[in-house]
Amino acid sequence: VALTAIKVDDFIKRKWKCKTPALISPEGEIHKNWVIFPEKIDGKYAVLHSISPKISIEYRDSLDFSKEEVIKSYYKNDDSRKGCWDSLVRGAGPPPIRTKHGWLLFYHGMDKLKPSAYKLGAMLLDLNDPSKILYRSKAPILEPSEDYENNGFKAGVVYASGAIVKGDELYIYYGGSDSYICVAYCNLEEFLQDLMREEKPSLFKKGTKKRL
Repeated sequence: VALTAIKVDDFIKRKWKCKTPALISPEGEIHKNWVIFPEKIDGKYAVLHSISPKISIEYRDSLDFSKEEVIKSYYKNDDSRKGCWDSLVRGAGPPPIRTKHGWLLFYHGMDKLKPSAYKLGAMLLDLNDPSKILYRSKAPILEPSEDYENNGFKAGVVYASGAIVKGDELYIYYGGSDSYICVAYCNLEEFLQDLMREEKPSLFKKGTKKRL
């Protein structure tokens, strides 16, 4: 995993003057699905680098890394989710969204007994200590059911890559079958209330937006 940055003005003007990427994970190791929290926690940058077997977060005063400062991450699926839809957790999706109820984190997982499909779940993490899971979806909030989610380069796969809040609405941008960019949406507060009541939130799909 490598980290880079670009100035806001350059990004808006589409001048792609990015900093030279710096490795933040050890060389020779494969890591995926690391995200940076959108704001500091207790005055420090927070990097979420694993959610299996537990939520792992690294706190840093600076995001300037060197080889001596890489994050040592540990990933292992155990039996704590045995019998659940996400018995095999794959990783985090978009950066967490701050809400009044906690950090809203989307992640993708699969059932060890049905390993052909990626499904999407959600967690609410404690605002001050995001390693604590307050609520977790008992069922997938999104799973491959549409034609464009099941007929593509990798059939039966959905995973979130972006999420935003606009007004009262939550928009989740996700990949379908590794071939389409899609979006699902709903009322944010209704979604959070369903999640905290351990009910399946209702999401509406806008369908495919662009063929990759």
